[in-house]
Amino acid sequence: MSAMAKEPSGSKEDGDAFVLSSRRGSVLGLGTILKSDHFPGAQNKKLRPIVDGAPNFRQVDGLPVYGVAIPTIDGVLNVLKEVCDGDGERGGTSCCCCWHNMREEPVLYINGKPFVLREMEHPFANVEYTGITSSRVEDMEQRMKRDVLLEVGRFGGIMVCEETEEGDLVNSWEAVEPGDVQTPREVYEDFRALGYDVRYFRIPVTDERSPKEVDFDTLTRYVLEAPAHASLVFNCQMGRGRTTTAMIVATLLQVRRRARGAGDGQVPHWALETFAPDPSMVSPFSSLRDMQSPLDVELRGERLKSGDYLVIRSLLRVLEKGAESKLQIDACIDACAEFQSLREGIVTYRERFLNAASEKQRNNLQRVVIDYLERYFMLIAFTSYLNTACPDDPGNGAASQPALTFKDFVSNRSELYSMRERLLWHNPLTPMEV
Repeated sequence: MSAMAKEPSGSKEDGDAFVLSSRRGSVLGLGTILKSDHFPGAQNKKLRPIVDGAPNFRQVDGLPVYGVAIPTIDGVLNVLKEVCDGDGERGGTSCCCCWHNMREEPVLYINGKPFVLREMEHPFANVEYTGITSSRVEDMEQRMKRDVLLEVGRFGGIMVCEETEEGDLVNSWEAVEPGDVQTPREVYEDFRALGYDVRYFRIPVTDERSPKEVDFDTLTRYVLEAPAHASLVFNCQMGRGRTTTAMIVATLLQVRRRARGAGDGQVPHWALETFAPDPSMVSPFSSLRDMQSPLDVELRGERLKSGDYLVIRSLLRVLEKGAESKLQIDACIDACAEFQSLREGIVTYRERFLNAASEKQRNNLQRVVIDYLERYFMLIAFTSYLNTACPDDPGNGAASQPALTFKDFVSNRSELYSMRERLLWHNPLTPMEV
């Protein structure tokens, strides 16, 4: 080993700074830390039920669709009990759970608790790997596990970072045995070995961004191929942005299945009118426009809340069944809004952007607003895809090989790409207007 590559010699007693500076792993390397995924205040107190070890657990009204923050290992068990009607039955057909992890950042479980890779200089920001595949993320987690075990062998434990009530980071040591360090997939495989019918899927999505077209296709395939009686659980870190988006997609697919008379259960009460045979007789915007001048302040606020933005109106004009698709996805967004409402989020961040005190704040908030608008844009386009290509209709082939994928649907419509680039990114102020 060359002098440049040689690891510093020393022990844990030499101090935290030495331990951090000695990291040379392929993933847990120099300048990186392992930060606890759970922190004070992560649980939204309004959500019910509160599930120990699984913050922000909730269910879509009338559907077996659930969202949750990344749980501890005990929290996984508690969620399985919740979605199995509290009995925790193992091996029975009534307790099939399809668990979808929407995170792109590498995570490890240490002593039953989740820790995420972060850069030391930016400990509160996710490390982004937009476009990464599930296999590559899981390979990173396996390599990070090896890095951790090498550090444990050297120091007798692993140094991690915990967040205090005040929002500060403090270093702490976890004494572990090799079996105490697991990747997320290994955790769920252990539950399967114990007899729980839990099926684990990874769909890497960048935090607070829209899923890519291929992510919509992957999510569609997993939801459609799930057993009709299965509970569908989605998580990211806090169970907020990526989780809610995935819940919206799963809700849309579940309601469409039930509206066709397929699957278990009935169409939820909140979806009956919207998913009627011909719900598009009235434009989702016409009643607002016809009532008063759009300059009316109160009406303007209502139009913002309804998602009546320039970029959305442009989108509806080019989409087949555009108005119908917006009504349907809006109903699903509202059904999944217990923790985060996408449309209300656009309004909130738009107001903060317009009233920002500094250029730096404006730039940061502008990115957030555009990301939210793009997510809304893509959800409407995806609903139009379902309404026109009908990939979830059993008569159109297997879910794993639909005649037309959403990726193909978007690729075949160059105007969708140009609208996103021109209206959202090249001229970001315009699409926020109504």
